[in-house]
Amino acid sequence: MIVADEQAMVELGLSIANQLKIGDIVAIDGPLGAGKTVLCRGILAGFGYSGEVSSPSYAFVNSYGKEDTSIPIIHADLYRMASEADIEELGLFDDSENCLTLIEWASLSEACIKRTEKTVSIEPARDGARRLIINGF
Repeated sequence: MIVADEQAMVELGLSIANQLKIGDIVAIDGPLGAGKTVLCRGILAGFGYSGEVSSPSYAFVNSYGKEDTSIPIIHADLYRMASEADIEELGLFDDSENCLTLIEWASLSEACIKRTEKTVSIEPARDGARRLIINGF
């Protein structure tokens, strides 16, 4: 699938949100600047979130509760994690059956790969568009 621009990526996220539910874990991968967080912004909007969505690169995890979204959502970023032990320490899967979990840079964790059935891979194209490979939806 080809996504032309940022607005189209947000719209794709809105569409994907319609196919997600509590208990789903979505692995989102692509290089820096590919649009992973923009896709997450669209997914969050699909669940009613209207605030700013920033990459959790430094916080590692952003949580959105019932006061913000129609279901609890965890948005994680593994880019700066040093080891699998550090990733496990985040506890992403401790309560994953009670929320939707979105994980950027999921391929950096073997544990994430094993637990994830829904994946989105984003590759920037030369013209500014994005090529996506979506599985499990």
